[in-house]
Amino acid sequence: MTYRQSDIAVPSDWVVRIAQSLAGLVDLRAAVAAMSDELKRVLAHDHIDVALLTETGDELIAYETGLETTWGQKFRKVAASPIRDILQNRVPSLVFVDAMKDPRIVFDGADTEPIQKFGLRSRLHHKIEISGDTIGALSLSSRLPNVYSEDDLHTLRTVANVIGPYFHALRVSEIAKAKAVEAERQLALRKEAEHLIEVQEEERSRIGMDLHDHCLAELSRLLRMLDDDSLADQEKIAEAKSKLSGTIQDIRGIVEDARPALLEMFGLGTAIEAYLVNSARGNPVKTRMMADPQDLDLWFGHSQRNKLLIFRIAQEAINNAIRHADAQEISVSFLRDGDQVSIHVVDDGIGLNSDNGLATSGLQNMKARAEMMGALLHLSKAPSGRGTKVTLSLNCLREEA
Repeated sequence: MTYRQSDIAVPSDWVVRIAQSLAGLVDLRAAVAAMSDELKRVLAHDHIDVALLTETGDELIAYETGLETTWGQKFRKVAASPIRDILQNRVPSLVFVDAMKDPRIVFDGADTEPIQKFGLRSRLHHKIEISGDTIGALSLSSRLPNVYSEDDLHTLRTVANVIGPYFHALRVSEIAKAKAVEAERQLALRKEAEHLIEVQEEERSRIGMDLHDHCLAELSRLLRMLDDDSLADQEKIAEAKSKLSGTIQDIRGIVEDARPALLEMFGLGTAIEAYLVNSARGNPVKTRMMADPQDLDLWFGHSQRNKLLIFRIAQEAINNAIRHADAQEISVSFLRDGDQVSIHVVDDGIGLNSDNGLATSGLQNMKARAEMMGALLHLSKAPSGRGTKVTLSLNCLREEA
């Protein structure tokens, strides 16, 4: 009994053996190796690979046996593949008498290094398809020239039709497992980031209370002592009083940064507005609050943790604009569309630059805080074409995690 494909007879028992060789295998490379052992009975080869397209269709990954080449070590661009005509649905199959000299695979950027390195002269390829869609290609290679015929191509097509559903299922399973692993990794990173930020906020609060309860109280007492005009050397005393006043102001700033009292007392919008104005003091920076600050508190209700995270993100964006971007103007605005709220911090500074602070720890901190709320953080050029626009987008009805 025979299995016929385009009038070329292929023994049906051999087709069954191909299918049986794959039974129970869940690893794509092991499946290719098992299939290779059966294929050698009718099609000689030094190398075999199954190239499968990624979900986007612009890259492929090869599962190979016989030789270990760069084709099987990383994702590659379809546009650079020697079999791109198959993968891009221009032809169903390819036969190369001597691939080392064939002009069809000589083009700018062609990924032919394994062909030259291992002397893969004869090559035979056929598409693998599911429901009429090309999902990859099955390829055989031999170091000898002129090994494969049109009859061999029909045999390979039979094999490609038999293995197509199996390899497609394995690839889908592999992608699903990879996504699950990545989702688990992201969840672990998010939990770690949440923990680190919570510890950081607790430490900031502790520092703020310590400074308030001890340092500020002591400095204030010392200042009252110096207010005694009966003390000698009034010039030195005046200098000391001035320095102490400056120190007290600095410490008050540290306390406010560590534990934003305005956020607790007056709400998120007012706290952002006050921070924007206060940060610009002593700097040639114009600031604009382009919305009603009280709107944010109405939108986010009692979500205290989210309010603190939003404040910290806005704080980081404002700090970066002043300290690193050399901005002359900074504006803050926020909009609501249904349940979605977007908060924008726009500056006219030097723009996105890997050398400024936002590109390193500042951006990482903002992203970590955004992820804790299930929010999206996006950086882009400012609408004017100069500077940076930081946009935080989130659902104002989302419950705290």
